[in-house]
Amino acid sequence: MLPGDSFVEPLSGKTVQLQGASRREGQTLPRMGGSQAVLDTNVLVAQRQVIAVLQQCQGSPESDVQRPLEAAIKDMRQALALSLHHILQQARRLERQLSAADDIEASGGRIGMMRYPGTELWVPALYGMEIPDPEGSGLMVPILGMEHDENSGDDIPLAGSMEDADGKGRREFGTSESSGM
Repeated sequence: MLPGDSFVEPLSGKTVQLQGASRREGQTLPRMGGSQAVLDTNVLVAQRQVIAVLQQCQGSPESDVQRPLEAAIKDMRQALALSLHHILQQARRLERQLSAADDIEASGGRIGMMRYPGTELWVPALYGMEIPDPEGSGLMVPILGMEHDENSGDDIPLAGSMEDADGKGRREFGTSESSGM
């Protein structure tokens, strides 16, 4: 079992990539988890290694124990530091998302003013508001954000469609179909 190997996830029955493992009743079971799951698994492995070194060193002279124990502790500290770093990055990302949500709540979702495509009418642009695809596909696509055009001085909604990489035709940005959910 190696990270990235495929296995059938028991609850969904879907083939997924191995990202971690756990022990249950003496068996090693594959897990499909995020990056934090892999980091947590690495911490558990490092902690287990420290315990194994301590168990091997029982009754040994202190000089024989020092070097392997220091190496195992160093590995465990490194695994813990990586896990903590990832947790802190997630916390910062969540803080930014909360701030963005507060901004959306305060503005009612309004992210600017835009000329409604195909008209001379200026309307408030709202997150998720559907407009005709600027690429001319005939689809109605949700606004995901706004971009300022330095040349015209106008704010332009970020929305559109693209060809699916798997050859399944045109997909809208921002829909559950295009994000695989």
